[in-house]
Amino acid sequence: MKARMLGRVPSWNFMKKQRGKGVRIKKGDQLALRHGHAIPGHESRTYRSWQSMNQRCNNPKASFYNRYGGRGILVCKRWKHFENFLADMGERPVGTTLDRYPNNDGNYELTNCRWATPEQQTWSRYRRKQWKK
Repeated sequence: MKARMLGRVPSWNFMKKQRGKGVRIKKGDQLALRHGHAIPGHESRTYRSWQSMNQRCNNPKASFYNRYGGRGILVCKRWKHFENFLADMGERPVGTTLDRYPNNDGNYELTNCRWATPEQQTWSRYRRKQWKK
């Protein structure tokens, strides 16, 4: 698709015209139209964080599943859809990752998540170790 090659998200009207010409619209293209974060090969940092969170909690074959889903950590029902996750958490700032805070044993949900720098995550890990002594 010409719009994709230019790095832009194609409009819905463009996609409908392409479908009328016999061009097959893939699921990834439909997702990209909704929020612009899931263009295959150009996923946003926010979308990749959401995908990773879901994989860690829901896919027994994912690396680190035993530390997340295997321990019973879940993704809240609302965050099963990327649009809701984006609305609640906002764009992922540069230099941050998704952090379950203040309860590291809690689920991924709005009241227990933040975008945190590596320093913030190290500090909260240190404080948890101090409390367990």
